[in-house]
Amino acid sequence: MVETSQILVLIGCVGVGKSTFGNMLSGDSTFAVGENMDGITKTITSTSITLNENNFIVFDTPGVGDWDVT
Repeated sequence: MVETSQILVLIGCVGVGKSTFGNMLSGDSTFAVGENMDGITKTITSTSITLNENNFIVFDTPGVGDWDVT
């Protein structure tokens, strides 16, 4: 049997806690977080996690409206 993964994409405005939420889900510090409301994430990053025997790929994205992203 082939195991499949659900995809979870974290999308939202700059500085709202997308990366922090992703780290809470994964139980580690995969995604960089800052101390203020400035956007830290500049590229899409991902990690694989298992929650309650379900596989997920979590994608962390730059904040909507972050004009410093290239």
